[in-house]
Amino acid sequence: MSDHNRLIARTAREDLAPAGFFQAVSSRVWLEDNGWFMVMAEFKPSGFSKCSMLNLGLHFLWAHGPEEESENVSSYDYMPFLPAVNQCYAPYTGDDTLFYRPYRPFLPGDPGGDGAAAPLPRFPYARIRLAERASDTFWDAFSHAMLCFLSGPHEDGTVSLAHSRALLQQSISTEQEAGRLREDDWRLRTERWIVEEVQPSTSSRESAHIFVPAGINRRRTALMSLPKYRCMSHDAFRCELR
Repeated sequence: MSDHNRLIARTAREDLAPAGFFQAVSSRVWLEDNGWFMVMAEFKPSGFSKCSMLNLGLHFLWAHGPEEESENVSSYDYMPFLPAVNQCYAPYTGDDTLFYRPYRPFLPGDPGGDGAAAPLPRFPYARIRLAERASDTFWDAFSHAMLCFLSGPHEDGTVSLAHSRALLQQSISTEQEAGRLREDDWRLRTERWIVEEVQPSTSSRESAHIFVPAGINRRRTALMSLPKYRCMSHDAFRCELR
């Protein structure tokens, strides 16, 4: 193991593992299982100098389309806590302590931190953050809808789901006009899935509260079948209807 990877692994063991994170995929990716989402801490090398950058964000576990995309917890629905987290660099100058010390204020549960990663999202915080982003991209609007279906208000979820479909249709039109849209394009498959399955299954508060947790648990089951996610909790996700 290189000095760089050794120091990253040491930082993760000392600061992330006690907070409930487990290593996945590689020594640079650590995950915390929170039932309906994962907190993802990813150490990324710099291409310009001997240093590393810390990304800290969320990966939601609800269904994302007609096919279960289960092989990875990846960054396509990765939501940073705050922009500042993505600017956390730690240069290596030969002093191990100076390398890993800059990370600590950004890690969950750090008592002396500046709060950048302190508000690990629960429903209200996550709804606020997703609402800020839901006007621009399909996935953010869709995730906001799923979160509202899970935790309320149901009416906001219905609005966001309709908005996510409108954004998807805009993207489909753009690709059609450019002559780039194929018959098997994920946008077409996803729009059909929303119309044929998601909208009918979330038409009432009660049915939505069945549909979203079921999708989360299917995804959890699929992930747990893979060796790199063996440290996930094996408990099914449950959320009471309020």
